[in-house]
Amino acid sequence: MTIEKQPLVSIAMTVFNAKPYLAKTLSSLLNQEYTNFELIISDNASEDGSGEICQEFANRDNRIKYYRNTTNMGPARNSYKAVDLCSGDFIMPAADHDLYHPAFISSLLGLLQQDESVVLAYPRSIYIDEDDQAIELMPDVVDTSGLSTCQRISKIIWECGWMNMVYGLYRSTVFKTVWHTHPTIGPDHIIIAKLSLLGSIAQFNEPLFFRRRNRPVEDTQECTQRQAAWFVNSNYEALIPWTRMAYEHLKVIAESKLEDRDKEFLYEDVRKCFPTRFGQHMRKEVKQLLTEGPEILASARSFPTSFDVIKSEIARVAYICSFFYPGMTELDALIAGSISGRLDDRTKQFDVKRQFPAQPSEFVSVVIPAYNRADILTRAVISVLNQTYPVHEVIIADDGSTDDTEAVVRSLMREDNRVRFIPKLASDTKGAQAARNRGIKAATGEWIAFLDSDDEFLPDKIAKQLAVALSENVPVVHCECILHDVTTGTRTLRNTPALQGNCHASVLSGDSPTFPGMLVKKSCLAEIGFLDEHVVSYQEWETAIRLSALFPFGFVAEPLFIYNIGDSNAISAKPHKRTAEGWSYIVEKHALDVSRVAGKNALARLYKLGAGAWRRAEMPVKASLFEAKSNMLLERN
Repeated sequence: MTIEKQPLVSIAMTVFNAKPYLAKTLSSLLNQEYTNFELIISDNASEDGSGEICQEFANRDNRIKYYRNTTNMGPARNSYKAVDLCSGDFIMPAADHDLYHPAFISSLLGLLQQDESVVLAYPRSIYIDEDDQAIELMPDVVDTSGLSTCQRISKIIWECGWMNMVYGLYRSTVFKTVWHTHPTIGPDHIIIAKLSLLGSIAQFNEPLFFRRRNRPVEDTQECTQRQAAWFVNSNYEALIPWTRMAYEHLKVIAESKLEDRDKEFLYEDVRKCFPTRFGQHMRKEVKQLLTEGPEILASARSFPTSFDVIKSEIARVAYICSFFYPGMTELDALIAGSISGRLDDRTKQFDVKRQFPAQPSEFVSVVIPAYNRADILTRAVISVLNQTYPVHEVIIADDGSTDDTEAVVRSLMREDNRVRFIPKLASDTKGAQAARNRGIKAATGEWIAFLDSDDEFLPDKIAKQLAVALSENVPVVHCECILHDVTTGTRTLRNTPALQGNCHASVLSGDSPTFPGMLVKKSCLAEIGFLDEHVVSYQEWETAIRLSALFPFGFVAEPLFIYNIGDSNAISAKPHKRTAEGWSYIVEKHALDVSRVAGKNALARLYKLGAGAWRRAEMPVKASLFEAKSNMLLERN
């Protein structure tokens, strides 16, 4: 007799400071009638003893695989890590405080095995208090079996409430395509909407899930604020969290493969549904935007460098609101920026009828080297993904990180398929230059832009640099930047040298762009033999020397990125010895060219500066050597 193999179910549990309920939750999962499962636990650096509870259970049951993050990576990224570790045919996400009936898995698995079109099964739910006492049978009864795709989306939009279905059982292949966060409160609403494009949701009509009231004193406003802090990226979008959630449904529809007439129907469905269901919150948000928007713009006038960015962000938020309240003419002033009288081009891209900006004709790959940057890397990546000119890809070239950098990147990959991760292999050279080279060589774009993991692009960076590159027919464009002192909060211009045209002599004399300020054709980097991996500091200067010998430069005088300084962990923080070594290596490597093109005085000056660098490194012998070389050149001249 043939025994049919039971499919493996993966339970992806995220844990953070859950000591009061954790043991009960784990026991209810381990007591399932269906036994062929793995329980993946990702502990988000708990501080209350949750880790010890998890480890104790793991020691008793080998189906548990316990992982602990070294730092708290946020709830969304922690959930992605847990999911990435799952290997089962089916996946169920689990919180650290709810309870499960012993028949939970077996009952839901039966529904999925009966009908291949079902991608998610979930049971009725009972709401319980802190003492496991029932509060109510929850009203979620949504089942989309037998409906068309358009009908499924419409039903989800109008009827989903508590979203208990999110904690059901999914087919893994489908689950992993939709399980990523969205920059809005209620990301589970968006996940279920996207899931409905791929198949049906079936409900088991018995209460097998016990959802705990784990924040008994939190009201709706506090819940909204908490989710906005977790998921919403923009301070301005945080003004309209409910409206932003409604708008995210429009994006799901716009990005789908539905027929145009079905999209048109669903756009109007969303426009009607959300003001009907959540109008109290959305109207309050619009009122707040109309009050605070002009105040924000008024205060921003004092900062001309950032005013256009802020105006555009406010206009975009107002434009989203105007879709749901087209008759509210007061929003028009904010859409126009209250000054320009026109709709900023950056805002127009959010029109659902346009869906996306036009396909870019020039493909740009952005390379970010990273080493142990789990805590700040997301900011850099998001600044690239939010470019007004859509980048082709963002490549994070890891340099052997030992923290949660890879987990952070993989969570970003779920949010946007343009994000790529290049790990460091054991045979790879270590260092930022080597990491950049791996990123460059893996890039598929025609243009390469660089960003350090602690810095950030301003929204128009790529668009404005490409405009110069194409209009002036130059393969290298750099730009001005804002220096941000993270210790004091002050911001100043760097006063980057305006290197343009044939600028080889200026670069040899010591003038240099910064890596985050550069946009370069990949073919040019290949022609110079890529980046020199022996340079330990002033790496962009050495690269610019070789580029300027062959190619003309372009320059954008406007600051297009933020260069964070004053952080001892920053990629640009260089100890004195390392600084002196890098400077000396470059000067010696290019001494003949400096003397021939820029002149002996220029070379003498570089040696003089090198002597000062060695003195700061407290290495007087090398300082004297460079001082002597400088004096010798001046005497001969």
